[in-house]
Amino acid sequence: MKKNIYTLLSIFATIASTCTIPAHGQTVGVGEVIYSSPQNESLTGEVQQKTSYMISIQAIHQHLFLANISQEIPQQGSLLLHLKTVDLLVQTDILQDMEVSTDKQDTLQKYLQECEKAINESQIDISYLEQTLPLLKIDMNTCISNKNAADTQYFKSINRYDSQESDLVLQQSIANDRCASEKRIQYNAKSYLLSKLSFYTSTLQAKQKLLSDEQDMIINHLESIKTDILQKLTDINAMLQSYTF
Repeated sequence: MKKNIYTLLSIFATIASTCTIPAHGQTVGVGEVIYSSPQNESLTGEVQQKTSYMISIQAIHQHLFLANISQEIPQQGSLLLHLKTVDLLVQTDILQDMEVSTDKQDTLQKYLQECEKAINESQIDISYLEQTLPLLKIDMNTCISNKNAADTQYFKSINRYDSQESDLVLQQSIANDRCASEKRIQYNAKSYLLSKLSFYTSTLQAKQKLLSDEQDMIINHLESIKTDILQKLTDINAMLQSYTF
């Protein structure tokens, strides 16, 4: 399996080394233009080859990382499930649960264990998303570059009155435009998910640390310190209101 991955990546590197680099740097954002009109400003010669080589090497490292972090790449459903779990744990009123429980220590321990599991799962998701985003941007820029090259060839073929080539490169331009749009949409979607998952996970980590550090006092003197701990938990929960997604 790994041999096949390395073979595919070698092919990818060869293809990437022949791509034209976009003349202008594109920023990725919702609703933003992701390519400009074809201009005769692309890099050529040794500079283009070196730049293309560096992009292909970066893409190879990203692909190898994704191939080795896990046998199963997180799917959208599991990512959302982990986000929902973290959100519910942040919102859980653990002090209230302990008050009505016959075993306060067991209730708190189970909650802290659930927090630890959720945080670990989320950190794996975060790592995957952080590695995926640069790869999507590289793929998008490759599609943009190929579209610009096809656009240039289209206008040249029109000037030569070559209908066969003009039809061919026009279809290539359309395909690469679609490719760039799809990569941009995927980038924006995963970027939003990463932002929200990272924020909720850090909030849950703060709550877990507070409860873990104070668990002996909470278990043995819940009534006397409840107000103080509750205020600290309220401050942590208020963090959620400070971030607008």
